[in-house]
Amino acid sequence: MPFKAGLYFETVGVGHPIIFIHGMGLDSHSMKSFYEPLLTQSEQDSLCRIYLDLPGMGASEIPHTLYNADNLVEQINSFSHAISSEQVGLVSHSYGGYLALGLLSQFQKSFVAGFLTAPVVIANHATRHVAPHKLIIKEKLTDNSDAFADYLAMNVVIDSRSWHQYQKLILPAAQNFNQPFWDAMKTKGTYRLNKETSMAS
Repeated sequence: MPFKAGLYFETVGVGHPIIFIHGMGLDSHSMKSFYEPLLTQSEQDSLCRIYLDLPGMGASEIPHTLYNADNLVEQINSFSHAISSEQVGLVSHSYGGYLALGLLSQFQKSFVAGFLTAPVVIANHATRHVAPHKLIIKEKLTDNSDAFADYLAMNVVIDSRSWHQYQKLILPAAQNFNQPFWDAMKTKGTYRLNKETSMAS
């Protein structure tokens, strides 16, 4: 399996490099399966898509040097230099978006642009100000599994299509997620980047 800077990755296509950074508890498969069908032929022909696994997720192990989020941002920056000598684009989601904000803020010469979906802006859940979670039930579904309960807790639009996507893109990643390590990072406050305040302004 290919690794650079301790991170597992998959590469698709040739052209300008774009690194895809998934969210917490997910993996490269979730991003690849979501984005590849959306790309036009022109984008497929001109972009080198690099799907990585964050430490403790997918096939990437947790290095002994990973103590905080700043270490992780440095690791991803090292990964980008190992992958390409060009400025790299970023596509990221949730906590991956938070890390992308850190990369774009701290290593401006390494990264040309970022496309972030639902990025974390404040790492500490207790200090976030977000709207209450509401469900838009388009289709009545019944399932007694723990996975379905998690699906209801994190989705807004409830229908068979989104439930299928959840099972396809998100559930497989749970098998390789080192949740105790990341829960400990959150408890210790090291899940947060040191420059979070200036990064979000």
